[in-house]
Amino acid sequence: MRWLIACAALGAVLTSPALAASMDRIRLRGEDCRDASEDVIASLEAKWRHWHRWPHIVQLCPLHAPDGRVVLSVLTLRFDLFDAAGVPESELDPTVPVDPAPSPRIFDPQGLVLGELPEAFPTGVPGEFRVVFTDWHDGFPYRIEMREIGAAAMGTYDLPPMLWNVARHRYEGKCPG
Repeated sequence: MRWLIACAALGAVLTSPALAASMDRIRLRGEDCRDASEDVIASLEAKWRHWHRWPHIVQLCPLHAPDGRVVLSVLTLRFDLFDAAGVPESELDPTVPVDPAPSPRIFDPQGLVLGELPEAFPTGVPGEFRVVFTDWHDGFPYRIEMREIGAAAMGTYDLPPMLWNVARHRYEGKCPG
């Protein structure tokens, strides 16, 4: 009898809207990012390849679906690692080598570009850029929610979401910058 009551209680908890919503929200994690491979680097345009001169600056960040498989990857410049990589101050001038630096790019597992994030991931200067994938359908996220945290005078704010456009096969949204 106690087992039956415990199972019923567990079922009620697992089906609660708050928990279901959290299971539908998967955050892109900067700590999961790894250096982009030489093949990936070679396939990119010059504005990306320029930054490959310093170790660990061009990275791919995997997004894992609820079932554990990688459904998307985000290619990003790791501005938060510039000091550790030895990037000289002269390279931080926005006119050198290109203006602006490339935006984080969203790829599917086959390497098809599905969109670009509007801000540097995982951190910009200053602050943290939080990216959460939601509204999952058949193991694929249809919505990207974004929040800039502690961005100097602007504080914390949400950016407009990006939505999956099925017809155009890409993420779209009104994104600043």
